[in-house]
Amino acid sequence: MKTCLLAMLSLLVASPSLAQFPYTEQQVIEYAKSIDVKTLDPSLPTQRLEDWLQKGPPHAHVRWEADDSCGLEEPEVAFPNGDWPICAKVWFYRDGQGGYLLVQVGTAKKGIVGRPRLDQPFGVWEEVTTMTGYSERLSDLPALLAQPAYARGVMQLFDEIVARHPIGIPTGADMTAIRPLLSKRLAERLQSAKACEADYFAQRQQGTDGDAKPAWLKGGLFTGAGNRASPASAWAEREGPQKDGSFLVSVNLFAQTINLGNGLVGGADTPNGVWHVTAKVISEDGRFVVDDVRLPDGPAADGPSHLLSDSFAGCDGPRWVGEPARSK
Repeated sequence: MKTCLLAMLSLLVASPSLAQFPYTEQQVIEYAKSIDVKTLDPSLPTQRLEDWLQKGPPHAHVRWEADDSCGLEEPEVAFPNGDWPICAKVWFYRDGQGGYLLVQVGTAKKGIVGRPRLDQPFGVWEEVTTMTGYSERLSDLPALLAQPAYARGVMQLFDEIVARHPIGIPTGADMTAIRPLLSKRLAERLQSAKACEADYFAQRQQGTDGDAKPAWLKGGLFTGAGNRASPASAWAEREGPQKDGSFLVSVNLFAQTINLGNGLVGGADTPNGVWHVTAKVISEDGRFVVDDVRLPDGPAADGPSHLLSDSFAGCDGPRWVGEPARSK
């Protein structure tokens, strides 16, 4: 997992070759490793940057690179004199979360000179896809890495939904794939609703089902009805902890997939092409699982909505009683 995340992170910002400059990548890296963290953040006690990252409060796995333009795509535009900043790029990873620091160590023409500093705020990402926070202060890194990685299971769930597009209550291989990502309560709710659905079809065969029918049969339980039942891609954003100890994760769903570069995808901005659902995550048996999903009833993000677990109006436990569906 560590190797996979670092490899994926390295795709986000490529580091050009330093062959054309009067210093080597190794010189930049060795200098950056030796920087006193107190120079980068006065609130920290004196310690080598390499030691602080690996043995200090971050306790991170680290990889070092040189970046000959500090992440600038066209440095010659911003610095027409050719003397743009150079940086050491420090990738860090711990417990499913990672990111990188850019530490400015000099300039392209002058080499490794001047007082080193963080070149820009750094972000921390959970499994690449979900930013958990960012800061301009190096001393904030340990706290950012200590946040629980609760969005991972949400992305795994919606990756399965995007790949499988289950309609109605998932069954067979679809349920097998998503069941480990659901709470016991939600899994039991789906199991009971499936029994209610079977009872509805049994009553229908006997001609005793009445006029009402289950509203969930042709929709996507986790994504919405109609065209929203089959999203092409998903992107999660953490919303944070709640008073009851749960966590919320907003999931952006896209009707079409477009390539955003660097291996990332997003949704085309077409009518009804982008919508949002919110997953409630809880800790259960030492892992984070999805306990419910709130889905919009219409196009407005702040309009009426309902919970997935409340989608089974007409059921009395495993029995179909035929009450009309209600939004909640």
